[in-house]
Amino acid sequence: MATEEAIGPDSGGEDITRPIDDQIGAEVGGRDPMSSVAIREQLRDYIVANYLFGSGTVGDDVSLLDEGVLDSMGVLELVLFVEETFDVRIAEYDVVPENFDSIGAIASFIEVKWNDVRQALAS
Repeated sequence: MATEEAIGPDSGGEDITRPIDDQIGAEVGGRDPMSSVAIREQLRDYIVANYLFGSGTVGDDVSLLDEGVLDSMGVLELVLFVEETFDVRIAEYDVVPENFDSIGAIASFIEVKWNDVRQALAS
C-alpha cells in the first residue's frame, strides 16, 4: 500500500493527494520505479553493449573489476550511466567497490537511493 502525501496549491489552490510511489516515479525520470529484475537487465544490457562489445554475458554477482570488465575509467562511465538512467545522485564517497563491483551491487545501491528519496518525500 502506497503512502499518501498532500500536495499543495500546485493545482489551482486545491490540495490533492497522491501516492509517494507516484512521486518517486516522477523523481526517476518521470516513470514508475523499476523492479530489481528490470534494473539488473538494463545494467547488464549496458555493460554487455559497452564493455563486452555485444558478446557474452555477465552474472549478477560477477566482480566487474576482478574479471577485467571495468577499469577505473569504465567505473566513471558506469556511474554517469547510472545517474542519468536511474535518476540518482551519486556522491564521490558512494563510488566504492561495495556499490559498483557487480550488477547485483549496483542494483541494490540504486534501490537504496530510491528508498532514501521515498523516505524524504514521506517526511
